[in-house]
Amino acid sequence: MTSRDELERVRAAMKQKQSKGRDPYEWRADKAKPGNPLKWKFFILPPVESMQMWYYQHGGHFIERKFLECPRLHDELPCPLCDFAFDKMSETTDKKQRSQIARTLLSSERYAVNIYFPAYDSTPVELRGKVFWYSMSSTIYNKAEAVVMRDGPGDDPDNPEPYGLFYDPTAAHALILRASAKGEYNNYDESMFAPKKGPITGKGEDKIAEILGLRHDIPSKFKPRDIDALQEIVDRLSGSSSAKTSVIVEEKTTKKSDSPIQPEEEELETETEVETDVETDVEVEVETKAAPAETETEVETETEVETETEVEAEPAAEASVPESDEELDALLAKLKND
Repeated sequence: MTSRDELERVRAAMKQKQSKGRDPYEWRADKAKPGNPLKWKFFILPPVESMQMWYYQHGGHFIERKFLECPRLHDELPCPLCDFAFDKMSETTDKKQRSQIARTLLSSERYAVNIYFPAYDSTPVELRGKVFWYSMSSTIYNKAEAVVMRDGPGDDPDNPEPYGLFYDPTAAHALILRASAKGEYNNYDESMFAPKKGPITGKGEDKIAEILGLRHDIPSKFKPRDIDALQEIVDRLSGSSSAKTSVIVEEKTTKKSDSPIQPEEEELETETEVETDVETDVEVEVETKAAPAETETEVETETEVETETEVEAEPAAEASVPESDEELDALLAKLKND
């Protein structure tokens, strides 16, 4: 066995070991409880070199108690399981049946980005000054896309709209992520980008450069796409009897908690509540209420002004990585000396 072969073996073993636990560099929103919505404020950072866009599109299939990354979403390549699902959906016009096929077999589209939590009083202490990567839902992505496509702040100087490259570290729009409980999922319909632009930190260009240096190589966070494993599942499904094949349109018996990746929100078209407030990126939280609106259209009924200043925080650093076991450490040390 060559040193290169040994290195690949060690890397595979380490990835398998690390996959048993959650990535300490990934941030996930806590689950909101009924009547107790949650809110976070952070900046989306520019992409790293390995990313073609400001986000990394990804998604996977959870089927037969396995999680398999989807080549259609990661790489824009054909996915055997997605193709199989689309074929099955084309065979029926029953809306409920088509929806169940999609839920069971198709992968959910997600968008991963690097994020920075400013050291504000409103930021949880454990997040202040830290850089994580975050996998956002299509709800948040659509809001971000609307900002990019907007050419200017709009015609109302008192209510400017966020626009342009919201992730420019010297002139960024913060994302105010609001989560409310909706069934078993978080709902992010009330999330928004702050109207005013500003630097991601007020501590100068050197501090901005330090923050950017902590970004994560997001594409490397995901396992290689296993086309053979996906095709094997398709072969089993398509080779089943008609009675067995019908299982793909039945409710799944696997609990959501068994999935290694938990959805943060249910991707369904639903009626949204009236937007009740608007935020700017000033600093002490002051609340002023306006008279209730008289119409049922989506209007602002309350204005919330935030005035936040950065507080002292621990030096920005990446989350600690679980140490590898002694055998892996020994093998890595041996390879480095070869």
